[in-house]
Amino acid sequence: MDSVATDPAPRGLRLLAHRILPPTWRRFIKFGVVGGSGVFVNVGAAALVERVILADVAPVSAPVIGHFDPAASIGMIVGILVSIFTNFIINDRWTWGDRDKGDGRGAWVRRCRDFYVTNGLAAGLQFAVSSIARRVHLFSFTLFGFEVGTFEPELAILLGIAIATPINFLVNHYWTFRER
Repeated sequence: MDSVATDPAPRGLRLLAHRILPPTWRRFIKFGVVGGSGVFVNVGAAALVERVILADVAPVSAPVIGHFDPAASIGMIVGILVSIFTNFIINDRWTWGDRDKGDGRGAWVRRCRDFYVTNGLAAGLQFAVSSIARRVHLFSFTLFGFEVGTFEPELAILLGIAIATPINFLVNHYWTFRER
């Protein structure tokens, strides 16, 4: 009897994915799932720091900036750092868990450092692409009341993510989590 026919759906879908998708594409999908989960970790950690841990820190008014909220800024930084760390842990064990990446604490610390560097560079690339896209108008016309051809902030951010994510994946695939 064919084991695929008797397996429950999730296992069957996994087997189907293994037959259809090349290994690198399966890793890329895992990488995307982990990155998506990191959004929730980022927001949660930032909110915890800002609203619970630093709740009594008063915003500082600055004439040039307008309003500076140190608790919010610290929360965002902590959220980013924590989400990168949790993404590293999950990617190290799940996305690239089958690779021989080297043993010992030193190898783990090196991978973690490399992951932070890679993600920092990817974040910088995303920021640069998004910033440039917000200032570029490829063409412009109105269609059903919507401005077409301009990059709204959200679209610019998505474009930055779309360009930075595969590059981030490839650098992690061939450098951070390379076989030893």
